[in-house]
Amino acid sequence: MNGSSVQQISCVRNNSIVNFVLVPAGDCHFQANEVYLMRKKPIGKLISHLYRRNQKILSKKLAPYGIGSGGQHSFLKLILQRPGITQEQLTNELKFDKATTTRSVKQLEESGYIERKTDPNDRRSQLVSPTAKALEFAPVLQGILDELNAGLARNLSEEEEDLLIDLLQKISTDPDE
Repeated sequence: MNGSSVQQISCVRNNSIVNFVLVPAGDCHFQANEVYLMRKKPIGKLISHLYRRNQKILSKKLAPYGIGSGGQHSFLKLILQRPGITQEQLTNELKFDKATTTRSVKQLEESGYIERKTDPNDRRSQLVSPTAKALEFAPVLQGILDELNAGLARNLSEEEEDLLIDLLQKISTDPDE
């Protein structure tokens, strides 16, 4: 190795590529400067980033319709699919906490998209159903969600999109469920 040249060597340590840059430090001595380069970005961080970006876009697109953030569109979509669903079922199926479910259901009710009725079989339970306003809005909501999905997949081939969906479903499956 020539004393005046800079050399770089690489090795893998803890799933990261570590580059050592060897720089001249005097007569036949070299100082190694370690530079960490992540091999890949963490999956959770990428998913979190996509989620936040999607929520920001959805909030802007749904605001004119009186639908706020906090997953209200998810609640409305499930209520449209399953009229008469209980708030507890909403909580369990959408994986939100009870407080978020209660808040979202209340806001959707105040906006005129849903109505709540006491369950005749269990007075402690509320049955949630869509109103005529929600039924009329359903195609608009689906169009917004489809457009957002298409935007996410715009740089993917059909095969890549299918693979991505399969892989995300695979890692999101909780073995304890």
